[in-house]
Amino acid sequence: MPGLDLSFHYDSEVDILYASVGKPKPAKSDDFPNGIVLRIDPSTGNYIGFTIINYMARKKRGSIKKIPHFNSVELPIYDYPS
Repeated sequence: MPGLDLSFHYDSEVDILYASVGKPKPAKSDDFPNGIVLRIDPSTGNYIGFTIINYMARKKRGSIKKIPHFNSVELPIYDYPS
C-alpha cells in the first residue's frame, strides 16, 4: 500500500499498537488468532488500520512478521520495560 497516510499510537500501559490510515474512524474488525485485529471501513470494505495486542513483547520475540493487507508497512519500535 504505497503512499499510505498511516499513523501509529502505542499504549504502553497495555502494550497495544494502534495503526490507522488517515484519521481514526469507526470500523468493523477482523480478528486473527495471532493478536492482530484488522480494521475495515464498513461503507467501502477497505482496510483502514490494525491493532496489535502485546505488541512490544511480540516484537522483541520476533513473532510479528507481516500484517495482513499491510505487508509493506514498517512497524515502529517503542521502549518496553524488561
